[in-house]
Amino acid sequence: MAEKRSDVDVGRDMDPKKLPKIINAGLNLGLALITAFTEADPDIEMAIESLEIQGWQLVALMIPDEEKDSGAMANARKAWDEAFADIPGLVERIQESWEKSDAQGALEILLEVVDAGLRAAATVAPTEARFINAISNFAKGFGGAVSSFSKEMNLLSSGDSLAQVGDQLGREEWDGAHMNKLLTTSVGLVTTLIAALTEDPPDLRYAIDSFKVQGWQLAKLIVPRTEWRSQLFKKAKKAWDEVWANAAGLAEKTLQAWNDGDVDQVIHVISETVQTGLRAAAHVDTSREKELTAIADLLKGTSESCMELAREIGWLGD
Repeated sequence: MAEKRSDVDVGRDMDPKKLPKIINAGLNLGLALITAFTEADPDIEMAIESLEIQGWQLVALMIPDEEKDSGAMANARKAWDEAFADIPGLVERIQESWEKSDAQGALEILLEVVDAGLRAAATVAPTEARFINAISNFAKGFGGAVSSFSKEMNLLSSGDSLAQVGDQLGREEWDGAHMNKLLTTSVGLVTTLIAALTEDPPDLRYAIDSFKVQGWQLAKLIVPRTEWRSQLFKKAKKAWDEVWANAAGLAEKTLQAWNDGDVDQVIHVISETVQTGLRAAAHVDTSREKELTAIADLLKGTSESCMELAREIGWLGD
């Protein structure tokens, strides 16, 4: 079934191996922006210029090689650049948000610019619109998931630096590297699932085991190390493990959904298991309910945006 999807749906020389690269490129760009806006004195102009250049490089990864130098793509690039034409004006708008201690608002302005630029590019390059719009939807979905996470955790609303964020979490060592690891682990889980789904037959047991192990690592990333051995956190881990106890049954259930051609059900089963596990842990350790629930929501949003990207460009069936 996986091979059939690759031949029929991908088309136009799209390489399934590019998907993790595209997702990781989007992640790295997002991390760079988050890091820039959590500095004490952010270089806003550099952040915008980086977004203009690296954002288009992300689009270029989506386009078949034989189309990259076409007239339509030249027009699309022009439309994208025009969205960034008034960099001084963008800097001023973002600076106003920053001065109001609204770092999150600054990030949302950039997401709006990205969406406008990509939609304009898709309009003038209709033959490539499917790919460009897919990137736009991914940017909104993943960016929205990260934005929602920061709201739930009160990370960026006050314009704090990452060190100050760590103080809020009770983690003195919190810094850009920890934020990087949090998001890369989230995205890594999703790309593991995508890789499993593109095999024939899919290695769903491996994906499920990865979610069980790495999913809890996410929880540990936002809980101080001094609490890892507390009785409450141990009980939370036990609640998490109990949800994943029947991994073989989960693998069988997801494989049946795959054989039925229901990719959405495969994703739903795994996503719901993660949600259930984290919320069960939060119910046990109420002192960390906010953090564990936020991680559950972040994984859900990340999974949905990445899988939608895979579906829109034909790597996964409808």
